[in-house]
Amino acid sequence: MFSSSPNVDRAGRQIHFVTGKGGVGKSFVSCALARRFVDAGKNTLLCQVNARDSHSGLLGLRGGGIPDDLLEVEPRLTVLNLNPAQALHEYALMTLKLEALYRAVFDNRLTRTFLRFVPSLNELTMMGKLWFHAEEPKDTGLFASDRRRFDRVVVDCPSTGHALKLFSVSRVLTETVRVGPMVDKTRQMAAVWNDPGRTAVHVVTLPEELPVNETLELLGKLKNERTAQAGVVVVNQVLPRLFSKPALLDRLSDLGAINEVGRRRVQREAMEATQRARLSGCGQSLVEVPHLQESPLGPAHLHRVAALLGGFE
Repeated sequence: MFSSSPNVDRAGRQIHFVTGKGGVGKSFVSCALARRFVDAGKNTLLCQVNARDSHSGLLGLRGGGIPDDLLEVEPRLTVLNLNPAQALHEYALMTLKLEALYRAVFDNRLTRTFLRFVPSLNELTMMGKLWFHAEEPKDTGLFASDRRRFDRVVVDCPSTGHALKLFSVSRVLTETVRVGPMVDKTRQMAAVWNDPGRTAVHVVTLPEELPVNETLELLGKLKNERTAQAGVVVVNQVLPRLFSKPALLDRLSDLGAINEVGRRRVQREAMEATQRARLSGCGQSLVEVPHLQESPLGPAHLHRVAALLGGFE
């Protein structure tokens, strides 16, 4: 099921953050969304955030997992694991220009000790690398154009609390530090994350009470903090409804175990319906992803679910 979102046209959105409570299927939805964009002909960057690889199996990749720098794994699909050490290295080299100078400064024991006490440095450098690739032009030199290298960027974020920190770190820095070489860049980053025409935060949940509670809380914080625009709510692992008339189970009372299984399924369906009804009032579009019985999940499952995510475009 997909219902259109009020007020916001998603057609031009380039950057799609995907978050939610741990264990709800963020990585699967992120990969399926990236697959949707690739199949639509979009040059797509799919990112993990300093995480253990959860994308290779879903994408059908073989080898050493998702690298800390860009890797094109098929036409129009590039993958990346945002690693804070790698991001800091790249930023420092862009600033200092020379590898030897970088090592002289950042391999110094005192410097390393100081950096450990810089608040949110890891988040800032990772988001800086992400912003750099989102802004990266498609062509340079004589063939330079206004087109960006990546039409779509999908970010498989950490769970909700850490994700909020990622979205807000650039804004917080610009509010607390008024001058310095990083302020202009972080101000530009904050403007991109807060641009509803370019960036959206999609929340994945299960049709269960605790994930729905966390989803509604996150949507409220996004609205209050205004660091990024909420996008679509994805309700994952929705069971197909089998019992449109639960009263029919009363006729099976003499079948014992079958009757008990049926009653548990009816209770589960009723619970899911209650939680989906709660989400329907959150003001965001809802996408329902069916529960997939097969295991492990892989490329074929991504294609099936990608077809449900057309509204993200």
